[in-house]
Amino acid sequence: MTQHLESEYNASWHVPDHKEIVASWSGLAEQFRASSRHEANQPYGPKARNVMDIHFPAVEQADAAVLMFIHGGYWQSMDQRRFSHLAQGSVDNGLITVLPTYTLCPEGSVAQIIEELRLACAIIWRRFQRPIVVAGHSAGGHLAACLLATDWPAYAPDLPYDMLCAGLGLSGLYDLEPLTHIGINDALQLNVETAQASSPLFWTVPAAGQPFEAWVGGDETSEFHRQSQELAQSWSSQGVDAVYRALPGTNHYNVIAPLADKESVLSERLLALATN
Repeated sequence: MTQHLESEYNASWHVPDHKEIVASWSGLAEQFRASSRHEANQPYGPKARNVMDIHFPAVEQADAAVLMFIHGGYWQSMDQRRFSHLAQGSVDNGLITVLPTYTLCPEGSVAQIIEELRLACAIIWRRFQRPIVVAGHSAGGHLAACLLATDWPAYAPDLPYDMLCAGLGLSGLYDLEPLTHIGINDALQLNVETAQASSPLFWTVPAAGQPFEAWVGGDETSEFHRQSQELAQSWSSQGVDAVYRALPGTNHYNVIAPLADKESVLSERLLALATN
């Protein structure tokens, strides 16, 4: 069982050129930043990694939501600047696009990361006074779902319940219990109780009007598909407009690439969610 789960959740085992794909991100990100009008490493909280980059479009979509994109890295690696180029599509479509980063495991816990990004959302809303569409990849997909399922007025009385107007996860992990059986948990340090507490699959979603789209690469392992399918089913049963979608011909590493193209299906979905 453990060996099966290691294979299912170790995406690199299934993508022979994953090192080349990951290595390309830094150059693409640096190239985009060189031409982007942005504010780099803006603080949103007290921790060293509580910073975000804010990218501004040349022409903003009137009355559009702000887009937050949360990077992956299994909660234990990467930062926002590795993924700057993924803001290209949304910026070209007129959306203010925010890329935050966060304290990594094992220095921080998964629960702490969720709290940090809640603070980031509050800071964004207070600055722009606009709804937020939250999106993320892999661990970032998990965090996007956690944020959409947050009771914002309970978090802070000045925040509206619909502060987050929609969410989209790419290859997200919404049930963390399987990770307690494999090597990744050396850094995450989850047990059965903390894994379930940080799994949005099992949460009651307080505001049922906000849609969530759970996308996954068509070529990913069955567990990544199961995770997105079960989240969509669970949240749909609570009245959420939640859907599962597979992006054909993509794997765990290149499923995010279409975000850099304003005409891709993913960019068009984010634009639709931000302008509805």
